[in-house]
Amino acid sequence: YAYPDGSADGVSVQRVVVDPTTSAIPSVTETAITSAISLAADYVDIVQISATAAVLIYSRNSQLYAKVLSGLDTGVTQNTELLLSSSLVNSTPGSAIAYVSATEVVVFYYVSATEVRGQQVTISGTTLSAGTTTTIYSTATTQKVSCAIQFGDSSTYFICFSESTTTFRGIAATYSGGSFTPGTAIT
Repeated sequence: YAYPDGSADGVSVQRVVVDPTTSAIPSVTETAITSAISLAADYVDIVQISATAAVLIYSRNSQLYAKVLSGLDTGVTQNTELLLSSSLVNSTPGSAIAYVSATEVVVFYYVSATEVRGQQVTISGTTLSAGTTTTIYSTATTQKVSCAIQFGDSSTYFICFSESTTTFRGIAATYSGGSFTPGTAIT
């Protein structure tokens, strides 16, 4: 799992081995991922894409990045990062990543002070490529993405976000052909 490492500018990933018979944890390995990450607590998310690889998203200097972490079974290898967005809003951060397949993930994030976006990211080995970006929800008020949940094996995702400090919303979006068709947001 990924988490802010306690410093103002770092994120770490831990590999936790759990014995399936006894539930004991015989080993924990920690790897520092990057430095100079702004707002790391809100802009860190990870999704496993295979038994030995995951995709991590994180922010740095108001920009959102993704990278494949491989070798999760032995030691973490950090691969080339991909810039997903250069227009994050520092005062109201948030992002989430969800699994589509071993060769594709989707990322949801807040930009431009007015909208939540969904973006396709394709995976070829350890290389990521940015795909289509779709506006999921747009309004004149502040938003913060906090989760993205896939409904079973379907192509529908539920995105959670806040529209203000007191209004929390969710919206379902159907994913097909690299883009999203959002439904109506609920409170």
